[in-house]
Amino acid sequence: MDALSAYRDDGPLAQWLGAVARALRLPAFATTVAAVAALAAGLVLDGRETGLATVAGVTAFVVLAAAPAATEREGRLGWLVPPLLRAAEYGFVVALSRRGGAAALPAVYALLAAVAFHHYDIVYRLRHQRVAPPAWVRWIGLGWDGRTAVVAALAVAGVLPLGAALLAALLGAVFVAESVASWVRLARDAQRVVTVGEDDDDE
Repeated sequence: MDALSAYRDDGPLAQWLGAVARALRLPAFATTVAAVAALAAGLVLDGRETGLATVAGVTAFVVLAAAPAATEREGRLGWLVPPLLRAAEYGFVVALSRRGGAAALPAVYALLAAVAFHHYDIVYRLRHQRVAPPAWVRWIGLGWDGRTAVVAALAVAGVLPLGAALLAALLGAVFVAESVASWVRLARDAQRVVTVGEDDDDE
């Protein structure tokens, strides 16, 4: 997996949609901008409620933004796609938390903290370990696409505070535990290399 694909943080749904739409060769940046605009329009049209416009906006966002997921060449502006996806996902969750009132804020904050940790981990792991998190983490983590859809469903069902808290606990446990394990392995391997090198020098 290349770095840009890892930064996208696509989930199973986005990967499937991207594979289906691969033949269309849609421009990643322009399509993602359209996707974010559709999401914002759905939120604006619904006002303070989470209704059909929001659901339609989320659906359009996921489908459009996932369509270029399997594109091999994303063009000169392809590097802007991951920040757009981050802004859309975080902004959408914050917008729904405002609709949910004060009761939803702690759970939504915890959810955003878990997801932000995961995204920072991707960046620094690629920088220092030269590898992305394993595929099973992306599947359990749902990707930006799955998380956005789940949060929307929780808001429509009227259980955003409880649902966001449970999702934050699950994702936080997976992201933190797997990340810590990867850095411990890196430190252990580095120590093993140093030890072997010292033994060779002694000989």
